[in-house]
Formats: sequence, C-alpha cells, structure tokens
Amino acid sequence: MLTIKDLAEEIGVSKVAINKKVEHLGIKDQLTKAGNRYLLSDEQADRIRCAFEYRKDKPTSDQGDQGDTQQDTPTNEAMLKVIETLTAQLAEKDKQISRLHDLLLEKERSTQQNNFLLADKGGATNAQEVETVSIRTTTDQDRPTQEGHKSFFKRFFG
Repeated sequence: MLTIKDLAEEIGVSKVAINKKVEHLGIKDQLTKAGNRYLLSDEQADRIRCAFEYRKDKPTSDQGDQGDTQQDTPTNEAMLKVIETLTAQLAEKDKQISRLHDLLLEKERSTQQNNFLLADKGGATNAQEVETVSIRTTTDQDRPTQEGHKSFFKRFFG
C-alpha cells in the first residue's frame, strides 16, 4: 500500500496531479483512508502509473520534429480548411462593405443635390437653413392633446 505522496514522488509528479488522475480514472471512492492520508492498493497504483506512462508516450510540442507526425496531419488539414473558409468569408464581407460604401456615397451625392435644388427653389441663402428643412411625418391628429395629457402625479393627487 502506497500513499498518494509516495506515488507522486516515485513517478515524479505532484500530489495534485495524482489526485486529478485518481478522479479522472474514477477510483476516488475506492481509496482506503488511514487518518488524513489516502492509501492506494498495488492495483490502483499500477493503473495510475500506466495513465502517466501513456501521457509520457504521447508526442508533445516540446519534442520538436516528432510532434509533426501523421497524427497532426488531420489537424493541419482541418485548420487549412477553416482558414480557407474564413478567407472566403472575409472576401465576401469586403465586397459587401464596398457595395455599402458605394451606396452611401450615392445617397450622400443625392442628398447634396437635393439640398442644392431646395436652396435654388426656396430662395434659401444659408446652407444651415437648407439643412434644417425637414419632412413632416406626423399629422396633428397623431399628437396627443394638451388638455387630455396629465402627468402621473396629477392623475392621482390632483
């Protein structure tokens, strides 16, 4: 029987790493507790050792050229597809922005031309007067009357 601390020192990892591996393997409730220490059976310790050895056998980015094996090829291909998709979407968005920019410029020119025509017809001498011309969208019927309009407090208190 080993404690978690003993196994951690043997493998060369921290107690926290052992605890996480125990939880990951689902053997937390099978451990024997002696005082404030958990004891691992030989079988449980072997399972944890195997789990850490499996992790060491996996290629990591620290191993340099060994990390670029066939296992990484699907990931690279997937990433290239994502990049291609995003590039195509970006090109489409650029086209949309260009069209909207052209529409905005056209609308601005039209507005300037209308303001110029209004200035000529209305005899407005000031550009500020032309800008203040507005189209009336509501009628007198749409507006509430002053007589029927009372404030919140006046309705209740007076």
